[in-house]
Amino acid sequence: MDASVINGAAGAAAISISGGQGGGVSGGFGASVVVNDIGNDVAARIDASTATASGSVLVQADSTADIVAVSVSGAGAGAGGQGGGISIAGTAAIAINFIGNSVVARVSGGAVADAGAGSVRVLAADASTINAAAGAVAITVAGGQAGGGAAGLG
Repeated sequence: MDASVINGAAGAAAISISGGQGGGVSGGFGASVVVNDIGNDVAARIDASTATASGSVLVQADSTADIVAVSVSGAGAGAGGQGGGISIAGTAAIAINFIGNSVVARVSGGAVADAGAGSVRVLAADASTINAAAGAVAITVAGGQAGGGAAGLG
């Protein structure tokens, strides 16, 4: 039985403000990356053996690996002045998740499973899950007496 759990979180924030009598230039950039990886080999087997039971025989392998990942990022920039202002902000949030499990249940290699009056059951199940969220926000403000320009990417 595999019950691996990963809870991952990453965050980033950037704020930039500038100003002056002649004008101002401001830039704010942020990035957040979370990477999670689960790789397990889960096996249940009767191999080259004899299993005898008066009831049932159960060979079972299960995996319930879970990944919960959150990645958030924000950036803000503001610029201004009498001559004008230029403001640029950019941000990114990325969540990368992998589950690569091998789940095997078997009776092999000349094995004998004798359950008498019961049953022989061989079960393998993988109920792994990934829950991920990523979000990014960029805010820019620029202004001045002569004008201003602002660009944001998030």
